[in-house]
Amino acid sequence: SAVSFPGNEMSMFIVVETDNLNQDSYAYATDNSENGTVDANSVSAAIPDGAGNTVFDIDGDNFSTAYLSAWAGKHSIFSHIISSDAFRLYRNNNALIDRADGNPNFTGHTAYKFYLGKNGAAGNFQGDIAEFILFSRDVNLAQSNIINNYLAAKYDLAITNDFYNFEVSH
Repeated sequence: SAVSFPGNEMSMFIVVETDNLNQDSYAYATDNSENGTVDANSVSAAIPDGAGNTVFDIDGDNFSTAYLSAWAGKHSIFSHIISSDAFRLYRNNNALIDRADGNPNFTGHTAYKFYLGKNGAAGNFQGDIAEFILFSRDVNLAQSNIINNYLAAKYDLAITNDFYNFEVSH
């Protein structure tokens, strides 16, 4: 289902496990149209995109990285943090992109609908969404590390900057 998008800055943390590499599978997306289609002003995450990639989009600026075969069938934490002066994307607390310029076009999203587990009209997520955390503001690096460590400890995942890597044996 859709709810109103929180605003022009945001931080999203999603723990997902996909079934395979060949699916076209949206974990989340925004749109502002009646038919639920993702447009050039949307924010979305295709994990994976059906062509063996993971694609994150913010207002038409796509970031794509190969969806490694080691990722399939295992939980991953994806963090998508957007502010007026930065766009940061992480997998298991490892930076995939850290763009300092932000995106001046990321405005007016309060009229957008937010979809979890699909891209609006189609693209249902194929896999498991274990947890989703959304903030209506950008979180700083310390807060991001705390959230990622909480999720990693909860789902027994190895991450970059794991401050609780002894939780299993100690």
